[in-house]
Amino acid sequence: MGDVRKLYPTEHLTAADVEASGDGAPLVIKACEIGAVRGAAGKTKQVLVLRFAGMTKFLRCNKTTAIRTLAAAWGPETDAWKGRSVRLTLAECPKTSLNPSGKCIVAIPVDEKAGDDLSLPPDAARELEDGR
Repeated sequence: MGDVRKLYPTEHLTAADVEASGDGAPLVIKACEIGAVRGAAGKTKQVLVLRFAGMTKFLRCNKTTAIRTLAAAWGPETDAWKGRSVRLTLAECPKTSLNPSGKCIVAIPVDEKAGDDLSLPPDAARELEDGR
């Protein structure tokens, strides 16, 4: 039959999508939007959504990625992020009913001038370890 996850496609990027891509090529941000996500208790909360050039799926950012990583690198004004590049990688996160894999996607800013990943701020690294 194959991979059961293909029976249940999503509009957003998942850990399986990042694992499957494997190459870690930089993605160019084409838009930053407000999206909604429903939590385990059924409550809806707003999250930052990143859309990438050449992709239909989008990334729902957690607080660590949005504030501690991207805003720390490029400033809090998301309009300035358009045209910037990120690499997607996976980090260990707490396993929950909404995240049974225990993995979450992290967007690492890319320094366009040097073509290198910017280092993850220490606070962001700690938050990822703590699962926030």
